[in-house]
Amino acid sequence: MTPPVNEAFVIQGGVNYDVLAWPMAFAQERRVLAQVMSYEYLWHAVREVGGAYGTGMLPGSGVELLYTYRDPHIRGSYENFAKGPAELAGREYTGSDLNEFIVGTMARFDPPRKPRQQALETDRRWFCGVTDQLDAADRAAICGVTAQWLKTAAAELARPMAGGVRCAFGSREAIEGAKDLFDVIESLE
Repeated sequence: MTPPVNEAFVIQGGVNYDVLAWPMAFAQERRVLAQVMSYEYLWHAVREVGGAYGTGMLPGSGVELLYTYRDPHIRGSYENFAKGPAELAGREYTGSDLNEFIVGTMARFDPPRKPRQQALETDRRWFCGVTDQLDAADRAAICGVTAQWLKTAAAELARPMAGGVRCAFGSREAIEGAKDLFDVIESLE
């Protein structure tokens, strides 16, 4: 594989889109960490204070990422990304907090569906080999998240994030103001 490259693309318009991605083996309990990072940290730091229209963390198969969209700042968002793991690791989580995080995670994992959506989901499950036993194991992993696991996972997140790859699309001014964060800058104007 080619080495990762931090890239920025100059686009027309006054808003920016930022991503920080890193390799990570997928585990269901990381969905809870993503829920907490998205709504307990990024929502405030990047959206409310930083002014981005949206932000979050997404766990995936082999990769995790943090993102912003319609973001007035590039550098500030990447700085806030870097502060997230320590912020979450330093918090105390109550049983009520964990219930909220787990219920919020399960709402995305297993949402109510209309009949057509349910039929599509049934097809997906069959073609992907998803069984009730696999679902039960996934639910058990999510429901088994503890405050200590959450603090440890948040603290450990700093290491893979530090080696993550940045990609941004933004205005010329915003990209120029954060140009030292990128190896390659291209214009798509």
